[in-house]
Amino acid sequence: MTPDAPAPMELRRLTLPPSEGVAGGDVAYVDVGEGPTVVLVHGYPGRPSDYRWLVPALPGLRVIAPALPGLDQTPLETCAAATITGRGRFLAAFLDALDLRGVLVGHSMGAGLCAVAAVLRPDRVTALALVAPLGLRPHRAFRRSAPGFSKRLLDRPSMRFWTIPLLRAVFVSMGFPRGLSEGAMVHTLDCAAAMDFADLRVHYEQVAVPCLVASADDDPLIEPAIPQELGLALPDGPRLRWDTGGHGVVKTRAVELAAALSEFARR
Repeated sequence: MTPDAPAPMELRRLTLPPSEGVAGGDVAYVDVGEGPTVVLVHGYPGRPSDYRWLVPALPGLRVIAPALPGLDQTPLETCAAATITGRGRFLAAFLDALDLRGVLVGHSMGAGLCAVAAVLRPDRVTALALVAPLGLRPHRAFRRSAPGFSKRLLDRPSMRFWTIPLLRAVFVSMGFPRGLSEGAMVHTLDCAAAMDFADLRVHYEQVAVPCLVASADDDPLIEPAIPQELGLALPDGPRLRWDTGGHGVVKTRAVELAAALSEFARR
């Protein structure tokens, strides 16, 4: 279920100081509400407005959502890392900059960043909520898309005229908007090509806080076995599994997810 209307996601801006692996600079983010803090981390490609249907169902919480670098709202130069650990360092630096402590909520690839940040900043992360998450091994969309091969083609200037339209077609076939910018698509491909599931698994194995895991069985990108395996490997917490909802359960199951998340954050 979804709320009656989406929330306005007005962006604020901060200047992130340099830190390990993070050049620093301009960061866009959303900060609304009061109460226990939850930090919503979008996937790739994505932006804070991906959570616009979830936020209205989270009254009584302070909701913060950073725009990750390279996806149009925060400049790539703020943190140009493509690896999951490098991008997790950006999220950790963002938590430091706002002196945050609370629950990290990550959707899709954002779930991996949350796991890394939880390991890097155990004093700032009280719990994790991983929604349609990357898991311990490559999922079907990753296996089918062969991002390493696509990146090699894109890196050849003579092929770029042909590969950009092909890349857009691939994103559209996965359910992403047709209007994605070229920069957002290219950075997402760079991140996918640099994805190291062994490294992510090491971070998941070090997570020591309660974990909520949520997914839908009809997710066209991540098969049900992936979040199920992850749920068995992580510390205890709610395990939400719906028959339907697709990959975008932050919208399609916003009411149900928010109810579980609100109780989880307060507990």
